[in-house]
Amino acid sequence: MKKLSIFAIIFVLIVAPLTAHASNNIDVFFNGKLLSFDQPPIEKDNRVFVPLRKIAETYGAQVGYSDNSAGEQVTITTDSNTIIFTLNKPTVSVNSLVKTIDVAPFELNGRTLVPIRYISEFLGLTVNWIDVTQSVYISTTNINPIDNTPINQPPSTSDDKIKYYSEFPTVIDFGATYNLNFVGSFSSGVATTYYYPLSAEENFADYGKQLESVGFGDYNDFYDSDDFYIQSYTKDNIVIFLGYEQTDSKKYAIILVGDIDAYEDLFM
Repeated sequence: MKKLSIFAIIFVLIVAPLTAHASNNIDVFFNGKLLSFDQPPIEKDNRVFVPLRKIAETYGAQVGYSDNSAGEQVTITTDSNTIIFTLNKPTVSVNSLVKTIDVAPFELNGRTLVPIRYISEFLGLTVNWIDVTQSVYISTTNINPIDNTPINQPPSTSDDKIKYYSEFPTVIDFGATYNLNFVGSFSSGVATTYYYPLSAEENFADYGKQLESVGFGDYNDFYDSDDFYIQSYTKDNIVIFLGYEQTDSKKYAIILVGDIDAYEDLFM
C-alpha cells in the first residue's frame, strides 16, 4: 500500500476544507435540504442576511409587499402569525406587537434581505450556525439537522449504532463513544471531516487504542507541532486521520474518515 506524505495529509486534512470555504459562500439548509438563491445570502454587521421570500415560502408562508407612510414593508402570513418587516428600519411587528432588532432589513438586487436569526425566530424555527463550514441549518423541529439529535443534547451512546460513519460500519463512532456532538462537517466527495470542540482531542489516544482493538493499524508516522497534530490509521480500504485545526481564532479537534484508494489516487 502506498502512503501519502505528511504534506499531502496536511493538505487533505487541513488546507482543502479551508480552501473550499475561502470564498465565504454561505450555505443554507432547510430541514436538511440545501436551498438555492438568485441572490446569495451575505454576512453584514456580523449577521447573516437571507432573501426573505425564499425562507418564508419554503416554510409555507404567504408573502406580501406594500409601500405606505410607514415605509416599504414586507408581510409574512402563516396560520398563526403575521410578521411585518419594514425596510431599513430596526423594528418588526409580530402579531401587532412591535419588536426591536439590532440590524435592519434592506433591499439588494431586487430582493429583500433580512437577518436569518430574526425571521427564523419569529416563525418559530430552530437555527444553527456552523462557523467552520459557513453554513446555516434551519429546522422546523427541535431536532438538530446536522446529526439528528435533540438540540443541546448529546448523541446516543448506544454501542450498536454507527451514527456518523454509516458508510464505514467497521469504524467506531467517536461522537457516540465519548458522548460528543460534532460542530460541523466538510465532505470532499471521497471522505468527510468532522469538527469537534478542541477538548475532544483528549480522547484521541484512547480512541486510537479502540481502533487498534478492531484491527486498525498505523497508516503514517505520528506528526505533532504547534500548528498540526496528526495520527492516522487504516484498515481494508479505510483511512482515518485524527488531528486539530486552527481556523480564524478558533481551534477544533478533527477526524477525517475516507476511502484510502480514492485519496492515494489524488496524490500518487
